[in-house]
Amino acid sequence: MPGANKRLSGKVIWARRGFWARFTPELETAFRRHYEDDLVQRARWSAVIAASVMAVYSLLDVLMVAPEVLPHFLWVRWLFMILPLLCVSAISYTRFGARHLQKFAAAASVSSALAVVAMIVIARLNGTPIEYEGIILTIFYFYCCGGLRMKWALLAGCTAAVAYPLAEYFAGLSPRELAVRSLFLISANIVGVISAALMELAARRGFAQLLALETMSNSDPLTGLLNRRALDRRLADLWETAGRSGQKLQIAMIDVDYFKQYNDHYGHAGGDEVLRELAALLSEHSDNTQNLAARFGGEEFLCVWSAPPDQPAEARLEEILRQVRQLSREHEKSPLGRLSVSIGAVELQPGLLSPMDAEAALRAADALLYRAKSQGRNQAVLSRLRSGRPSSGKEPLQTLSLVGS
Repeated sequence: MPGANKRLSGKVIWARRGFWARFTPELETAFRRHYEDDLVQRARWSAVIAASVMAVYSLLDVLMVAPEVLPHFLWVRWLFMILPLLCVSAISYTRFGARHLQKFAAAASVSSALAVVAMIVIARLNGTPIEYEGIILTIFYFYCCGGLRMKWALLAGCTAAVAYPLAEYFAGLSPRELAVRSLFLISANIVGVISAALMELAARRGFAQLLALETMSNSDPLTGLLNRRALDRRLADLWETAGRSGQKLQIAMIDVDYFKQYNDHYGHAGGDEVLRELAALLSEHSDNTQNLAARFGGEEFLCVWSAPPDQPAEARLEEILRQVRQLSREHEKSPLGRLSVSIGAVELQPGLLSPMDAEAALRAADALLYRAKSQGRNQAVLSRLRSGRPSSGKEPLQTLSLVGS
């Protein structure tokens, strides 16, 4: 697998590598949803194609099968092969059917395997034996074409591999020939398992490449944080989730103090290093799916944290100010003599602020950021919004500051 896919924005994506590769738990869940959506399409159309092939075979039965067994063949082929396959395709268009399609497709596959076994045995018992290669073709369909996950394909394949020798044994097939045919069936299952595993591995590699492309399109190239495009989408999701769950959102706009002067004095390379350091610090505070950290533009960053009602924002904001101070990065053009940040933050509960939307909350945080800068920088100004009228100037404000050394 490409080395570039080992990590995305510094995060490990593979829990296990090699032939039986697995993603980390969160990504594994996302991959399974993605893969099963793809399998729905494959199972739907492969069932239709397989049913059509079986219908053609039923016409060949009329021309080639002995008259005394023909009615049995047609009944078995249509009732236990063609009809279940068509049902699988039909129910895949329903929400319930698509969600449980693997089980329905597995049931249809097992039915088809047993039907093939039944036709072979019926022919032998009537003294008109037919070749058994059809059961091998059926096994390959399970693993390679049927749109089944490995466990379901293995269930259908093993059913065929066990049912056929048992049926042929009781039908009177010689032990030597039975052993040879059983060996071929076992080999077909082994080849099928390897083929199915390789197809899933290719799907995992494709998913990893999709993740890499998505990360590139959604990430700021300098800091690795979300870019503005991804921020708008994620913020809308967090806002909607918080509105449903009753959780608070803490939205913080963070700006590097005297950053232009820092760039002019230390050069753009030094400025870029500062932005990367601050981005790494903010990422540590936004390390789960209910939080986000983004580069808002220039030297401005935005963090959004989901929090239960009893978790105030003060501790988190104070921690960020303290950690920036502990960076001990010199800034000769700042009155403090070191790097500092200003923060404007709002704490709100979206479900209680129906007239207010996420954009209004961002404007409120931005207004508070400028208030923090006008009050001397190196501080956080926090407003708890309890109505849908942001930044009216009448909200209770709490100023958090750390005095520079």
